[in-house]
Order: sequence, then C-alpha cells, then structure tokens
Amino acid sequence: MRARPAALIDRAKTLGAELWQEFRAPARARERALEEAEAVLSVLLAIVLAHAMGAEHIGWAAFSGYMVLRARLAESLARGGLRIAGTALGAAAGFAASSVLGQSLPGLSAALALVGGVTLYGALTQERGLAWLFAGVTFSMVVLDSLVQPFEDVTRFAATRVLEVAAGTIASLAVGALSALTLRPRILPPAPDAIAAPRQRIGWHREAALHSLQAAVAFALAPLLVAEMGERGVSQAVTTIAAVMLVPLASLGNVGGVGGAGGGVTARLLQRFAGCLAGAGVAALALLLTQHHLLAMLLCVGLVVAVGRHVENSGKRFAYAGTQFAIAFLVVFVPDSYTAMSAEPGLQRLAGIVAGIALLQVVRIVFGSLVRLRAQA
Repeated sequence: MRARPAALIDRAKTLGAELWQEFRAPARARERALEEAEAVLSVLLAIVLAHAMGAEHIGWAAFSGYMVLRARLAESLARGGLRIAGTALGAAAGFAASSVLGQSLPGLSAALALVGGVTLYGALTQERGLAWLFAGVTFSMVVLDSLVQPFEDVTRFAATRVLEVAAGTIASLAVGALSALTLRPRILPPAPDAIAAPRQRIGWHREAALHSLQAAVAFALAPLLVAEMGERGVSQAVTTIAAVMLVPLASLGNVGGVGGAGGGVTARLLQRFAGCLAGAGVAALALLLTQHHLLAMLLCVGLVVAVGRHVENSGKRFAYAGTQFAIAFLVVFVPDSYTAMSAEPGLQRLAGIVAGIALLQVVRIVFGSLVRLRAQA
C-alpha cells in the first residue's frame, strides 16, 4: 500500500515530462501551429457571430467553433451538419416534452433518463453519432430549463440553442474555407485524399446498453440538483455526464458488466475528468485575474484554445485531455454578455462540471457494487 502514492507521483512526473517535451519539441510543428491558429480564429469568430445573431449562451457557440473545425473542410461540414441537425431535433423534442409534462419532476426525470440513455446508446453505436449525442444533450438542457422558466422562455431557450451551434459551425466553415484557399496550400504539402473505411453495421451491443444505462440513471437524478444549483449549473452537469460517457465503442468490450470497470473506459474517463477539471480551474482563475477586461479575456481565450488544440493533436496518450481542457475552459470562461459581465455564471458552470462528474461517479460506484454482489451470489 505504501508504494501506491510513490507510483502515482512517478506517473505524474512522467506525464509532466511528456507534456513538457510536447511543447518544447513538438512533431509536425508547422502543421499543428496552423491548426492551432485556425482553432483560435474559429472560436473568436464564433463568439462574434453568436452575439450578432442574438444567441444567449455564447460559451456554447465557442465550444461549437472549437469542435466543428477540422483540417479537412469536408469533415468540418459533416460535423457541423450533424451538430445542427441533432441540436434542432433535441430542441424540438425537449420543447414537446416540456409542453406535455409541464414542471412534473418525476415525469421530466423519466424523460431525461429515457432520451438521455437512448441517445447516448445511439451516439456509441450509430454512424451519425454526433447527431445522436447533441440531440440528447439539447433535449436535456431544454427540459431542465422548463423546471425553472415559464413556457415562453423555454421556447426562446430552445431556439437560441440552435443559433449557438449554427454560429460555431458557420465560424468553423468560414475559417476552414479561408485557410484552404490561402495559407494551407502555401504552408503544407498537399495531403492525399483520405478514403474512409466503411463502418461495420452494429446490431445490439450489450456493453453499450449497460454503459448507457448508467448515464440514464445519472440523467434521471440531475433534476434533483436544480433547486441548489439552478438550471445553468445542472445543464452543465448533464452535458458533462454525456461527454464523459461517450467513449470508443471498442473500449467497452472489456467492461465485464454494468460497473464499467474496464481499463479502456476508466482511462478515457480519467482523461475527461482531468481535462475538464483543469480547464474549468484555469477558467475560474482567469476570471479572477482578468477582472473582465475584454482584451485580457480574448488573449486568455486564444492562449488556452491553442494549448488545448496542441495537446489534442499530439497523438499521445493524453491527447483527449487537451480537448476537454479547452472545452471546459470555454464553457466556464466565455461570458454571455460583455456589457454586464459577471464571474457568477462561469463559476456556476464550473460547479455544474464538478457536480456532473461527482454524480456520475456515484452512479458508477453503485453499479459496480451491484455487479460484484451479483457475482458473489
């Protein structure tokens, strides 16, 4: 037992050394520098467009601007289209559920569990997984908003959710197209056309279903937090739950039951946990240090986005933590209004990230205990 802390310290030192080496002497330096610059421009343009389009949650647009942009314009277009389609379907379904169920906590919890679990299963197993994921996340956000807002405000919330994703998608496509026409041909050699391997048709997948069931339970419990955290915090909690549970399908093969004890899943979850917590922590610190000075905030956004994309494109074992680092920072740090800026919404979203992680871990521990008890019976 005494060796365990020492082993953890050694792992942390090794990880720190690998990260330092990645920034000191990165591979594919020119290509990655261009992709980082594109990501920064995409996020900043998404913020500007979201404000111009009258969106309300600007951080969500910035998040979309980061995630949609890819090196190939065709891939960015496909990702953006799936996000917009999933968001629109989720907003419509959430609006319909809210109109039928009203503010019934049991009814809305059941709807969150059903739709959240089904859409996560679809995201894990279906070819258009992004659309499934965003349908579930948007549905959850709209339903949670209906617990604290009049029905008319729920309508506006559903509409602005689509605007935010559209702003991020438009920004990504604009930056990607501009780069493809100007900088990329001059800086990088032409890349061969990628031939995507046909995805094998997936039928019933027991491990994915059990994995999704855990998320469904966490979704069902999330409304209980609304009274303490408000809709904004709980919406971030359910988004975190969905993001954390979206793991490669192949890694679920060694789950060994409902508990999700498989090493691949655990490693993926730890990367998401670490990235989200680091990004949210840096955002909270930046909120305090910048004192809402616009130029300082924009510089922070650019720096963190570049760092996140740099780690993401490393191809190393910690690459996915870079994605989560940047996303969590943007969601927490980017204000909804530059005329009435406040740290409170960002800190509320930070609390939501922590709450989502904690709630999901409790559910996973309980499920794991049930599996062990069943195995011993």
